[in-house]
Formats: sequence, C-alpha cells, structure tokens
Amino acid sequence: ALIAYYQTGTLKCQFANRRYAEYNGWTPQTILGKTVREAIGEAAWAVIEPQVKLVVAGETVKYVREQALPNGEQRVIEVNLIPHFQAQTQVGAFVLINDITTQWRAERALRDSEERMRKLAEATTEGIVFHNQGVVTDANEAMQRMLGYSLDELVGRRILDFVPETWRQTVIDYMAGSLEEPYEAAVLQRSGQEIPVEVVGKTLPFAGGTYRLAVLRDI
Repeated sequence: ALIAYYQTGTLKCQFANRRYAEYNGWTPQTILGKTVREAIGEAAWAVIEPQVKLVVAGETVKYVREQALPNGEQRVIEVNLIPHFQAQTQVGAFVLINDITTQWRAERALRDSEERMRKLAEATTEGIVFHNQGVVTDANEAMQRMLGYSLDELVGRRILDFVPETWRQTVIDYMAGSLEEPYEAAVLQRSGQEIPVEVVGKTLPFAGGTYRLAVLRDI
C-alpha cells in the first residue's frame, strides 16, 4: 500500500512511506512539507481537489481514479482518505492507496469478452440459452422468439419446462453427462407447439465454477 499523512490546515505532508513518495516522483524525505497539490502535481490535483475538500470537512472518502506516473505510465489506483481527530478536533488525514491496475485490466477484459459474446449471440439466428444446473440464466433474442417468451419470463425457469415429455430423458442424460456432441430433441413454444431442434451444448467456466451454453437450431 501507498501511505501518507497530511495536516488538515496546511495540507502539508508529515509522513509518506517509500512507495507513496516514489509513486509521485519524490523520496520519503523530499516529499515532507509539500502540500498535496505540490506532492501529486497539477493534473492529479485538478481531479482530486473535490475529494480533498470532503476529507477536510471530516468525511471518509473512497474512490478509484487513473494515475499517470512521472515516467508516463498509466495506472489505476483505489484511494482511501481517512480524517484523523484528536479531542474531537480534526488535525490531519491519512492517505491509503492501493494500485489495482492488474485487477482493473482483468475486469475490463472480462467485460469486453462478455460484450463480444453478447453481440455474437444477438447476431446469430440460432437460439442460444445459458443455464446453471438446468436453470436458465440468459437467452438471446432468437431463443426468445423460438419459444415465444421474453427474457424475464425465461430466466429462473427450468430448461425441462420447455421440453416435451417424450424428449425429457434425452435432455436430462445429455446435460448430466456434460456431453458436447450434437443431438436432436424438441422444445415447446408458449402455444404448446413442438419444434424439432438440433442441440449443441458446451460447458464453460465462470466465477470459479461452470455453466452450460446450449445452441438450438430449428430443423
């Protein structure tokens, strides 16, 4: 963690550990006595001045922002500003910062991946449904049109609710074995009409576990 302590009235640095000082282009000695504005630079000050005003007013503040290092490298930091009181009088504020660049990049990559999957699912004319242990978690528009239900009506329902009785054991065996080769079955529309389909299922990792994706083609 990057740690520093500033006086309330002067906003001058009274302490900084090596990581905090070097992160801003100083040493633990040369940063002492510098104001927040001087310590972090004009660009960063323009961004965080409203947060500094809040902590000076006695509020605990937590936020995430991008940070440009003295060498030009872009990082993402999580900042905690904690007011320090003595005898009910605020005398300073602690600064606790964690560099979360790696985590932020991983989360952004995941969001981008999910968005690509969403666009791919919506672009195809085949029905796609995601389920966890047989309970629907998501479905594309083609799947909704095939069955005649909205997404809200599908999510939380059992896959087997949409399978005719004569095909249920086939679907149960397929899901239980996590099989991935194509097979034929049928689904039930809202009207009760049976639609013959070819099904391909895939087991995908998610949040430390797995879920199933099934692609249905109207045959």
